[in-house]
Amino acid sequence: MTLDTEPASDLGDPLSASVNYPSAPARDPVSSLRRKVNGALILIGTIVVVAAIASIWVVRARPEGRTIVVVLALVRMVAVLVLLWVGRQINVGITALGRAEMAAREAEHRVTQIIEHIPASIYLKEPKDLRFVQYNKAGRDVIDREPSEVIGRRGRDLFPPELARRFEIEDRRILAGEKLNLPEETIPTRTRGDRILQSRKVAIHDDEGRPVYLLGISEDITDR
Repeated sequence: MTLDTEPASDLGDPLSASVNYPSAPARDPVSSLRRKVNGALILIGTIVVVAAIASIWVVRARPEGRTIVVVLALVRMVAVLVLLWVGRQINVGITALGRAEMAAREAEHRVTQIIEHIPASIYLKEPKDLRFVQYNKAGRDVIDREPSEVIGRRGRDLFPPELARRFEIEDRRILAGEKLNLPEETIPTRTRGDRILQSRKVAIHDDEGRPVYLLGISEDITDR
């Protein structure tokens, strides 16, 4: 068997058409913090401006109202101090978020490196179009592909039509909640001949129970 690199025709499978996977809304804590802080700064700025205008009016209209002027000056001073405190809190908050984001990126990088060097085929697909978003080195070696040939591609772009159709139907059923015992599968490659794989697949869900990835783990058992 030779490796077919032409995309398979549309599967048209009723199961794939009936399953809809909404994407989780993105959350940006930094933007949320900045919106709240900007609202507070606008409020404080408004108070300062109003107090200044009131001071000018009192001095011109009622020279005897110096007490009011003093009070308004104190209000402006307090407002400025609060403004400085808020600015400091902004810096502290953004710095903390930046550190947390950096730590998260470092942790993600470490996990990615671990997965990349596991001697078994591991891949992730996004649930909407079943495109590969991650495929480790062992997996790329099995199917005899470079990263640029795999990431962002679908099974129908990499495998013969019948095999790609079978994979897609399996993936849709697993994402829909079924538990399947997958048979051994024979994968054609460009230079290594046919390889026999034993695979397991599982749906990865978010906190609301929606599938966000399909995780696949395959072992090359050709030489056993």
